[in-house]
Amino acid sequence: MAAEAATPTNAPAPPAKRRRSLGLGTRIFLVIALVVALAIGAAVVFSFVVAERIARDTAGADLASTGQIQDTFRDQRYDQLLLSSYLFVQGDAYLSAYIAEAVSTNDTASILDLLSERQVDLGYDFAIVLDPQGRVLARTDRPGVVGEDLSARPLVDRVLTDYEAFGVWREGDDLYYSVAIPIARGAQLIGFLVSGFALSDDTAAEVKRVSRSEVAYVATGEGSPQVVASSLDGQVEGELVAALTAAGDPLGDMAAGSAGEHEVSLGGERWLVRVTPLVDAGREPVGAAVALAPLAPQLEPFRRIGRVLAITGLVALALALLLAFTLARRTLKPVRQLVAATAAARGGDYDRQIPVERGDEVGELADSFNALLSDLREKRDMETYIADLSRTMPEPVAPAEPVAPLAASGGEATFLVVDLRVGVAAAAGNPQVAFDRFSAELSRLAQLAVARRGKLAGLAGHRVWVRFEGDGRTYRAFACAGEMVRTYVEAGRTAAAPVVAIASGEAAWGAAAFGEERRGTTLGRTAQRLETLMREASAGDIAISSEAEAELRSTLAEAGVSIAEQRGMVSTQPLFVIDAATAAKLIGDQALPTLASTGPRTATRVGGGDTPVTFSSIGPGAVVGGRFEILSVIGAGGMGVVYKARDRELGDVVAVKMLRPDLAGDVTHVTRLRDELRLARRITHPNVLRTFDLGEVGGIPFISMEYVRGVTLAQLLDHTDRLAYSAGISVGKQLCQGLAAAHEVGVLHRDIKPANLILMPNGNLKLMDFGIARPIQRTEPGQTVEGWLVGTPKYLAPEQLRGEEPDARADIYACGVVLYEMFTGTAPFEGESYVELATKTLREDVPPPKQRWAEMPPELEAIIMKCLAKDPKERYASAEALLGDLSRLKA
Repeated sequence: MAAEAATPTNAPAPPAKRRRSLGLGTRIFLVIALVVALAIGAAVVFSFVVAERIARDTAGADLASTGQIQDTFRDQRYDQLLLSSYLFVQGDAYLSAYIAEAVSTNDTASILDLLSERQVDLGYDFAIVLDPQGRVLARTDRPGVVGEDLSARPLVDRVLTDYEAFGVWREGDDLYYSVAIPIARGAQLIGFLVSGFALSDDTAAEVKRVSRSEVAYVATGEGSPQVVASSLDGQVEGELVAALTAAGDPLGDMAAGSAGEHEVSLGGERWLVRVTPLVDAGREPVGAAVALAPLAPQLEPFRRIGRVLAITGLVALALALLLAFTLARRTLKPVRQLVAATAAARGGDYDRQIPVERGDEVGELADSFNALLSDLREKRDMETYIADLSRTMPEPVAPAEPVAPLAASGGEATFLVVDLRVGVAAAAGNPQVAFDRFSAELSRLAQLAVARRGKLAGLAGHRVWVRFEGDGRTYRAFACAGEMVRTYVEAGRTAAAPVVAIASGEAAWGAAAFGEERRGTTLGRTAQRLETLMREASAGDIAISSEAEAELRSTLAEAGVSIAEQRGMVSTQPLFVIDAATAAKLIGDQALPTLASTGPRTATRVGGGDTPVTFSSIGPGAVVGGRFEILSVIGAGGMGVVYKARDRELGDVVAVKMLRPDLAGDVTHVTRLRDELRLARRITHPNVLRTFDLGEVGGIPFISMEYVRGVTLAQLLDHTDRLAYSAGISVGKQLCQGLAAAHEVGVLHRDIKPANLILMPNGNLKLMDFGIARPIQRTEPGQTVEGWLVGTPKYLAPEQLRGEEPDARADIYACGVVLYEMFTGTAPFEGESYVELATKTLREDVPPPKQRWAEMPPELEAIIMKCLAKDPKERYASAEALLGDLSRLKA
């Protein structure tokens, strides 16, 4: 039992002890020696093989040249024959008449005399005159043959159809380069003239004189092949046909085209021959032109080189062994250093540095290993740095509950119900147009309500419910209603204005379950009263309950407005109605107290301190867009609230950012935001926080993004003067990598700052908020909506402060400010106001970073100052260029 406990049966076997092997230096020496010996031996063998091939290639080149010369010679013969034939036929104006008369009288003797007479002048070896049907009238080589039908001969057959032909003519054992042309008198065809030059020994000798290769002409097709002419001596010429037959019978293969090159044995020597078909006018072979070159003269120089190479190789082998021993010892020195550094790195020691003294592969390996150690040091320092800071940073405060939690609530409140009739006419014909119009008007109402501290309480068809609480709630509700109808009155479209009802009193509100979602609604008599008021009012009217009228009476009286009590058609309860024109005048003349139109332009801040601002009743448990289940509130900023949520479709945890309602009402801003996100979704870099989708709930856009846990660079800098050097280099390189990926797809960040850089526990950086911080459209001349963002002033480039269109170099400037702040603990410029900060950025020189951190390396200072150049042309042209310089800095 004890033994089994001490040595379990399933325990892994101990690693086998490795046998002692030869050292790396000895192996290098032996390998080099073996390689050199093999190389020298192979060189000797190879030289003979190559010599053989070179000899064949040289002979082949000579034969190819001979073939070209033969082709040129043949073409010259054909041209000469054509010229002489046409001179014969057309050179004498009376010749055609003479021939025509001789043909008509069958005067063969006269034609022969004429052919013989011109043969001396034109130099052809034979000539034939044919009638128009291809029958012989006269021929010089066989004077007694008359009337023979040659129409089946390829040359004659071709000239009968093409009126001009050329090709090799075989007559018995003779071969001729021949041509055929018509003989005509005016438009009348009299006959044809066939003439040719014989392929003779003189022809072969002439080709040899030019090409320096032996030449032979062989006739084929009628019986066994016969040599009809050559430049060879008698013995070799007699062996040629038999040698060709023994070498694969290239003469028999000519039907398929050129038979190519072959090696044959002639006269006891090796010859390389090239066989070229001689074809007739029908392109059929009737013989062959054979070019021959001996191989022995070509091989002899290479054999001498091989013998010299063998002797030289033995001497080189001895020298190579000595060189191999020296090289192995020298090469091992940096390798031994690499082995030691690798072993140390495995143990966690990344602080070794291998000297790079060479420019070869070993030196490059040492340089790459040094870079790897530098990256490992950066990663180690970053992880240690974040771990140390995490112990001193305060614990995150749990976010407060939203303004209006999902749990039911109630009390005194004023409710505004607006029946938005815009889009009613287009609903049947074009649903998309109807919803676009309705969404735009709903966004405007949301903006007006939030600006007066109202909350969207529900949406049912065309009707929107808005709830107002606290002091002056009825005044604010009436001001919101007046702003809604005033636009229609000023545009002369009162008939299209919405129907509005206002009621004040006790009510209950909350969220009711509706399928998987929870939707806000209002219950109680006040809600019923509002439904009654909506049925009594007309387009543009503001119907007011008696309770709400009592709260407004003194204010309206001060403005000179008196409302008579009415009885409704549907209900006998009293109600009060203000028409659209009166309401518009009250709002336009600013006759109501200031309480009616003032108040925060964002939702109420919950609690105190740094608790986030929320804009709706969305809270934990809510489902946004039918897909994202809200888990908690992460934080809030100038653009909206960020929630942690679960994606029900994919099961992932994501971040959902709801935009501020006043920004949601800006159509231009939402459109530009959607265009930016369409590009931002294409960024898939590890150093960029992924943006997934853009949706909308209750007229308010939201963005779904990748969710990560970590701390922002701004939080780190709040708890330390500056980052450690290696940690700062790591942050800077990762920032440039993420920014380069964004610029590659055409996305400019425009708001690079420490708050938008989040660091994960493992030291990896994510760049956040692409395409969010952008200018939004001004709502009125001279007035700017709260939330106007062009970036954070401290990180804006001078050209942005001047109102110029930014490009990638503006992001480079912001990177420079971040680097400056990371390594010195302060920004390049500080100011009590935006104007003071902008003035310094535009006019003052950047203080050298070394003044604020004396130990800053000069290379890093030069990089930062180049990023902060006031002229964009003097900065880095791209994030890749900045990354390249940062990568050269070692931790």
